Amino acid sequence: MFYESSKIVAFINQFLSKNQDVIFKNEIDLRSINGKNFRQGLVDLNLSQKAEFFSKNGHQILYHFDLIKELLDADPQYIDQMKDEIALEIEAQSIIVSENDENAPQTDDNLRVFNPNHRNIKTPIANDISAQTTPEPFETDHISVNQPAVSAKLLRQTPAFSLQDQKFSLELPTGYHLLSKDDLKTSLDAGQSIDRVGIIQVDLSGEYEKNINFLFVHIKKLVINQAQFHKLASFVNCQIEHLIIKGSTFHQSFSLKNSKIKNISIDSSEFMQSFNAEKASFENKFIFNKVIFRQKLRFWEAVFSDWINWNYCEFHGEVDMRSTFCESGFCGKESRFYEDIKFRGMHLAMKWEAPQCTFEKLIDFSKAKLHDFVYLEDIIQGENQRWAFMNTISERILIRPAQVEGRLLSEEEGNYTQAMREYGILKKAFEHEHRYDDDDWAFYRFKVNERKAESTTRRFWEKPFGVIKDALDWLFLDWGCGYGTSPMRAVRSALLLILLFAVFYTVFFDKVHPIENLPFPHHDKNHILNQFGVSVLISVAAFTSGFGDLKEAVADWLNIPLMIEALLGTLMWGLFIVAFGRKVIR
Repeated sequence: MFYESSKIVAFINQFLSKNQDVIFKNEIDLRSINGKNFRQGLVDLNLSQKAEFFSKNGHQILYHFDLIKELLDADPQYIDQMKDEIALEIEAQSIIVSENDENAPQTDDNLRVFNPNHRNIKTPIANDISAQTTPEPFETDHISVNQPAVSAKLLRQTPAFSLQDQKFSLELPTGYHLLSKDDLKTSLDAGQSIDRVGIIQVDLSGEYEKNINFLFVHIKKLVINQAQFHKLASFVNCQIEHLIIKGSTFHQSFSLKNSKIKNISIDSSEFMQSFNAEKASFENKFIFNKVIFRQKLRFWEAVFSDWINWNYCEFHGEVDMRSTFCESGFCGKESRFYEDIKFRGMHLAMKWEAPQCTFEKLIDFSKAKLHDFVYLEDIIQGENQRWAFMNTISERILIRPAQVEGRLLSEEEGNYTQAMREYGILKKAFEHEHRYDDDDWAFYRFKVNERKAESTTRRFWEKPFGVIKDALDWLFLDWGCGYGTSPMRAVRSALLLILLFAVFYTVFFDKVHPIENLPFPHHDKNHILNQFGVSVLISVAAFTSGFGDLKEAVADWLNIPLMIEALLGTLMWGLFIVAFGRKVIR
């Protein structure tokens, strides 16, 4: 049934006309009304002022409706009907009057009103509220009340709303009409689609064996409570101001594709098949609480104007947040993600955090624009959890190297060029937070993958030389000093080189010139201890001082390895100074 605000105003006008002593303020105590104040109508208030009173005090009117029944001389059944209508109007923030709004609709200086049986009645409107004349009666099925004159501005239609730049207003598009509860129930029971209408409130509960399909529908409030949907539940291209889902199970797919939703809360429910909110818009907080998703969630290009809160949920399918736009942040708490969760291409204005959330598979931040801190240190990683940071724009990623070590998907798949870039992104984030040890780790992994990437992209005639280059790179730069990040690696490499050359000199000790001061004078000069001791002395001298002072230390061809050791010693000293200086300066 079509209800308009004029009908409600007529009802309230009759009530007010018999109770002139009511004080019209923001707060009013209807308990002060008694049956003695029935004298004259209220001529000081126009329809707009009475509507304003109703919008401010409607809940108190409902609270004292039994008293209103006594004050009004009307059919009690009609009074109960009006009570239901007033409740709906309050829920829809019903009566909005604007006498000075130039955008208000015009109808040839006539105000159109509706009675319960849709009989249109036109009432003349005076141009000046101060010069009122006797108005025509406003007829209904049960009572007849006088409709006071109002200004030439029309009451707006107010039961539904529309989006403009993701903001809600109380207007229905041209060509839409309100659908009554009875007509809605009849259509749903028949499995028919609801298309291009306005609905103040939709309450869905119980068992639904047929498809639920809303298309281009404007809904003030949608409540799904303790419901079982055995077929598709779809709200495509809809505009919903309040969406509340609690204690319900969806056995088939659920869709909010292309819809615009102001408030959404989903609690203690289960979705057995896919959840699709592709290109949907959410104005206020997006809340999941204790929800189980058995299949894929899709939020491709969805827009979130407020926070995303997912608490105590289970996600058994892939979560697709690619290319979403979030003007606030993402928060999850103690939820579990069994499959990949993709934030690829996401725009996130504020923080990302998911304390005590468990991730079993891939977390993909590739191409995401993360403008605030990303807190990854408090998540729980499953055995197969992996990372992707390809072309991520962020300098505030808080993560420990141990969380990434061996878990970067591109590195695991052998895509070393991509892995190199991802480590570069992590390096920049660590450097921004002055975490220099972690910065060194990321730089080292960057260089390792750079070396591997070069080896996989060489042309065939470059490969023989490339093998030698890679071996020397690994020996001196990687293993030798961690690409300048580890002075202790340089010390370790130096000691090992000295020992190896000492062993070599010991094997060919007959080429070593004898010395007077033996390391172990109580043993013969050819004793193994003396041979090894002398070799160590020669090796240390060559490594630290160079070849110049050891020209007569060995004979024949043994001078060649001695010169090589002297050159290596000079190189390792340089690497040590670079690595040590890098640590100290920062």
